Amino acid sequence: MSELNLEFSLSQNKSATDLGFPAGNRVGQIVLSVLDSGKSYVILDVEWNLDELVGWFKDNKSHMEKESLPTFVQWCGSIHRSIETTYENFDAYLDEQLDELFEYRRRHEICFGMRGVKIPAIYIGIGELGSEVSGERNGVRFCYAVDLKAFLGRLAN
Repeated sequence: MSELNLEFSLSQNKSATDLGFPAGNRVGQIVLSVLDSGKSYVILDVEWNLDELVGWFKDNKSHMEKESLPTFVQWCGSIHRSIETTYENFDAYLDEQLDELFEYRRRHEICFGMRGVKIPAIYIGIGELGSEVSGERNGVRFCYAVDLKAFLGRLAN
């Protein structure tokens, strides 16, 4: 099982209010990486509001630890690929199903914790083989089995 890590470097050039965030929020370089077999793989590198992202992780912790994909979504090897495949066949689903999938995404897709910045689709949650982080970076798909409880526990402190 791989280790999911979040690193942060406070910006020396911009304040939270410069970027439209509340005063006192921590703004800087956010790097999300996976340590797998001694190698580190960066899956996200962006300058943004750390407090907003950490708040989103805390708000959605229990969903990430327990919630599986909606039952109508066909498993395609990762959460990311399964959702991508579902949207490729958009017309095959009822509006209620697509609404349910959107709500799942709201709790598991990192972009919802970083509103206002464009990032690739990255999902954290429970796949068929347990907890995973999956997505795409620079056109390359990835899926790592991660210790989600340990990662979310570190964020809580």
